[in-house]
Amino acid sequence: MKKLLAVLLALLLLSTVFGIATDDTRISSIRPQHDSGFFVEFSSIGYSFANQEINSQPLLDVLGIFNLGFRYYITKDSLLNTEGYFIDPQFVPTVYAGEERYDPSYFILLGRAYLHGDYQISNFSIKPHVEVLGGGALMDQYYAVGTLGKAVLTGSFAITKNVEFFTRIESGMLGNILSSSTDTSIQESIDEVRQETIYLVTNVGLTWYYDTYSGIEIGYRYFLLNRDSPLTYFQGFSYTDYVFNYFKLINDSLSTDQRINIPFITTDYYITFSIKF
Repeated sequence: MKKLLAVLLALLLLSTVFGIATDDTRISSIRPQHDSGFFVEFSSIGYSFANQEINSQPLLDVLGIFNLGFRYYITKDSLLNTEGYFIDPQFVPTVYAGEERYDPSYFILLGRAYLHGDYQISNFSIKPHVEVLGGGALMDQYYAVGTLGKAVLTGSFAITKNVEFFTRIESGMLGNILSSSTDTSIQESIDEVRQETIYLVTNVGLTWYYDTYSGIEIGYRYFLLNRDSPLTYFQGFSYTDYVFNYFKLINDSLSTDQRINIPFITTDYYITFSIKF
């Protein structure tokens, strides 16, 4: 995993510095930057300036999911994206229902950061992707925050300017867990779990970018290593992947005859509708 991560980072940095020839008629997997100034996009609002954007989703704020995102366009072929969420589980009942806040109060922290590239050479495209997910909780003076690292490499061949055949390989591993606990044995357990929970999954299929902001992917995923690892509940990077992971979590806790089977949702063959970065 560490070697794959190093290779992907090196590819991103070298491609950013030296550049790779691209075909401007092809649609990229990177959503283009908005024009300078304020913008509204679906459920998001934001401000675009220079080669950067700041954005937020107000519909989540009213639910107590306070959020902020930042996008940095390194080049037209590479992007750094970060987003953070501060969640107050008591926000809705206290603000809208008039209930009193109970003690001890607790808050949930979620974060995501990724470096994504889409480098086109004739009809071929290489898409390295490095991502870090973080999550944790705060309660009075106590806290616990964990991270998960993922490295993804996608290779594709353009059939038309907006349809491509792709194959992808993804690996993920536990990063670290920081907490207010002073128990030194926790770190030893984390090191052991890190080696046991590494997963490896590959995907193959077709991608259709039907406009510059959206796309559909239909494919098949196959776990090469540790399908039963708890980290597989975080595989992928689209909302459809997250739905699959949610049902996988449920199905893994049920007996075979009780498991939920929804074509393209709970199966290894899938359709996803949010594939742009």
